Amino acid sequence: MRKNLALVSVLFAVLVLAVGCKNKPPDIPTKPAGPGSLSRDSTASYLTVTTDPNRDQVLYIFDWADDGYDTTDFSASGDTVSVGHAWTDTGFYAVRARAKDSRGLLSIAWSDTHLVHVTVGSSVNNPPDPPETPTGPDTGWVNEYQAFSTSATDPDGDSVRIQFIWGEDGRTSYWGALAPSGTGVTDSVTYFKRGVKYVRAVAMDKDSAVSDTSPPKVFFANKTNTAPGKPTLTGPNRGIKNGPHYRFYGNAWDPDGDNVQYKFFWGDGGSSDWTSFNPHGIPVMDSWRYSAEGTFSLRVIARDQFGAVSETSDVKTFQVVGEGTVIWGILFGDEIVSSPALAPVLNSRGETRPSVVIGITNGYLAAIDAYQAEILYQTGEEDFEPFNCSPAIGADGTVFIGNENGAVYAYNTAGQMKWQFPDTLSGDDMGGTPAIDGNHIYVGGENWHIQQLRDDGTGAVEVWSYPLREELNASPVLGPSGNLIVCDDSGYVYSFAPDHSVNWVFNTHGNITCSPAIGSDGTVYVGTEQSKMYAITANGSQAWPPYEIIPPTSIISSPVIGADGSIYFGADDGAMYRLGATGQPVPNWPVELTLSDVSSTPALCADGIIYVAAENDTMYAVRENGTVAWSVALQVPVPGKRNPGQRRFGVDDLLPSPVIDQYGIIYIASGYDGVFAIAGRATGTLAQTAWPMFHHDIHHTGKSGAW
Repeated sequence: MRKNLALVSVLFAVLVLAVGCKNKPPDIPTKPAGPGSLSRDSTASYLTVTTDPNRDQVLYIFDWADDGYDTTDFSASGDTVSVGHAWTDTGFYAVRARAKDSRGLLSIAWSDTHLVHVTVGSSVNNPPDPPETPTGPDTGWVNEYQAFSTSATDPDGDSVRIQFIWGEDGRTSYWGALAPSGTGVTDSVTYFKRGVKYVRAVAMDKDSAVSDTSPPKVFFANKTNTAPGKPTLTGPNRGIKNGPHYRFYGNAWDPDGDNVQYKFFWGDGGSSDWTSFNPHGIPVMDSWRYSAEGTFSLRVIARDQFGAVSETSDVKTFQVVGEGTVIWGILFGDEIVSSPALAPVLNSRGETRPSVVIGITNGYLAAIDAYQAEILYQTGEEDFEPFNCSPAIGADGTVFIGNENGAVYAYNTAGQMKWQFPDTLSGDDMGGTPAIDGNHIYVGGENWHIQQLRDDGTGAVEVWSYPLREELNASPVLGPSGNLIVCDDSGYVYSFAPDHSVNWVFNTHGNITCSPAIGSDGTVYVGTEQSKMYAITANGSQAWPPYEIIPPTSIISSPVIGADGSIYFGADDGAMYRLGATGQPVPNWPVELTLSDVSSTPALCADGIIYVAAENDTMYAVRENGTVAWSVALQVPVPGKRNPGQRRFGVDDLLPSPVIDQYGIIYIASGYDGVFAIAGRATGTLAQTAWPMFHHDIHHTGKSGAW
């Protein structure tokens, strides 16, 4: 039955190979039971037992601590086994056992050890019995001496010495002097930390046989309690009424190192419950939703685990603002051409947060917490060029975006790159916002091709590619029947069936920079830099004669479609247009907004308001009747934080387009360098029309019917 050490090594290898299996390992065996002392060359039996969670049969490995091991046969889970062993040398041996199931998994650890004393001849030394539970005070003060007493008897009548285990930071007493069996022993300790201590004792006889530890004596070390320091209070500065729950963080240090809880006072008469206790010095969050506009003074207090309460924090001012007011703005110091998309992003605490994702011309992709106004990540690589297209968000939160270096990138919700396609950078700007259909992504740019990629999770594979007549500045889109619509810069519009065959090609005889919109009947709407807006039926014919702006001006703004089928778009003459079913302007339209270009794509609200931005860094809210409801300058709402520099025009003078969330908050980028959140209305959520905003939806999927 005896095995050598190599067998145990093999068994450990089996454990490594078994990692990841669905089978669960046996429980750790019980401490081997048997004689605590015997003479050398005498055989004694030792017992152990365990159970297996899967009720598998188990075998046992006994480690005799003399370089010898024994392995039993398999037996039923829960059956006690017995193995005999003899030691050839005197000394102390720590016997232990381990179990392995019939499918090869070892228990996660060895059993507790049973100390065996092997002596010369027939004399057998037994270790002392465990000492009595120490006696002494139940409570006392830190930095004062506390005395405890115990005694231990030895079954052989040997003298014993005692050691106390104090229960604080691993501290013990020195071994005491040998005293007759059963003699009381007293020692003392000074505690330095407040809290519960478990005092134990252990005994050793004259031959160094050691007992098990005593039961614990519970002692509480007391200390004059000091309240936590004045907490800090952090969180956003502005929000909207009946919007999201805004998150605020309290943080206090406790001079005694106690755990701390917090109570928040929201400034509107409401307050939080006390939070759970947390280690001091770690921010603790609570949230509040405001039901009225106004300026509110928030405070927080802290309380330690012994009831001492801190001073009240300094006041944090929180403004609940009304429609048309900037909630927050974050400056990046570089021009922005990309339009923001909404996506779930993981913050540093591992929480999924509603976020604004946008590309910057400095080569960074940025994600901002939509309600906290915190930058969650800025990610980029050394070989990145500007991001001139907008991000598109997959169903699992993956961000797809093209770069001026010629590659398309995919990022997970934590901002970590999943893949790059292709591996070799061409320098042909991938300026079209990707269109997404499941794990298939349609991309294009200066490479004169439209490409279909398949996202395999860790990489991208090209499924299909088609050569265009010119580069692609407009973004590809997908119609209600699955047809792919692509517009190149030479003015050609292509319709591809799901099997990649060409449905039709239409020539606008102009340059196309704006991205097309698709109606529920498959009609394609697209404008040209030669001042014309086209409507192309699902079979490739003209739905109505192209509408032409006189005097001529470029149409770079992408069209969107209203609930009644009206077509809205901006133009470089500073106006926003609305065309009816026959392609003619609706009464009171166009709306003259500014002397600056309006190349931003409008976003339509469910209650009829239309948002659009102009090159003068102003966002406009326009009613369906053609009147301006309000306008707001895209400026950080803090004095002295505005970058007054001249805008550096982006690719084809494109301007970022707005996106609207579930609370009616509008997110828009400034052409200079900033991303902004602007208060809308509770009824001003995104309109559920065939094509209500740039690239169709808040995720920029570019796909009809996606929400």
